[in-house]
Amino acid sequence: MRRVFLALLSGFSLAGCSSLATDPYAQSAQYLQSIPVCCEHINEFKWSQLTENEKLNFEISEASSVGLFGRDKSYFSAFELSPKSGTVALILRSKMAEGHVIAPYVQFFDQKFQLQKEIAPQDFLIKHSDALTYNRFEIQLDIDAQNTPYFVIFTRDQSVGKKISVPHPARLRAQQSGEPMPMVTDPIYVSANTGQFELTVTTRTFSNRAVAKTSSDQAQSAIKVQPDTQSYYFNAIEQAVAANNLPKALSLLDEAKALGVEGAQEVFIKAVNSK
Repeated sequence: MRRVFLALLSGFSLAGCSSLATDPYAQSAQYLQSIPVCCEHINEFKWSQLTENEKLNFEISEASSVGLFGRDKSYFSAFELSPKSGTVALILRSKMAEGHVIAPYVQFFDQKFQLQKEIAPQDFLIKHSDALTYNRFEIQLDIDAQNTPYFVIFTRDQSVGKKISVPHPARLRAQQSGEPMPMVTDPIYVSANTGQFELTVTTRTFSNRAVAKTSSDQAQSAIKVQPDTQSYYFNAIEQAVAANNLPKALSLLDEAKALGVEGAQEVFIKAVNSK
């Protein structure tokens, strides 16, 4: 009896592993958890600069950056509205294609990268396909680009894996025309952490915003090498070369360059040539 129980238990375990192995969305979610986030702070995101009027198709994929939004880890795309834009009409579509879709969340930030607003999937409309477009989540917003110039598109763990049923076009036509309901199956999409988007930006009024500096910009502008730091590296490089310790000299040179110490390369070359 014990052998039978163990055999059944083993079978259930293998079935569970097999189910996980054949579920691409579960695999993708599991893989995502193993990837380190790109940045500790929002202002360190790589922001894609938008023009005043633009329409683009893009994809959030496993090649996208990974961020932490509250407790949720997600692939994301980050955008900055044009500093010349005032009021902007924004249309965002998350396409239902190849059996899956991202249930989108959008966060808007001010010039100091403070969160001002979050849009959730329930704020979107589900639009049905026609001759030119897919079934999709769609939202239209008016945004003040001066107050909230930055926005990020991502999803949350609670949405991934859920099934979304969309009425079949033939069923919709029958409802509208009063004809008998056809025997058709409504398409079902799985909410995933990767998917395709379409973004349209239209500037309605213009303004002039000073572009905020990201943390990397601020770090570069804040670097002012003190004279004693410069002297330290110059002397240390010269002493390392004089002692025939070239690896140490090169290491010091790399450190000096990383700190923005000007003239370190010339000191190194001069020290080598004078030997």
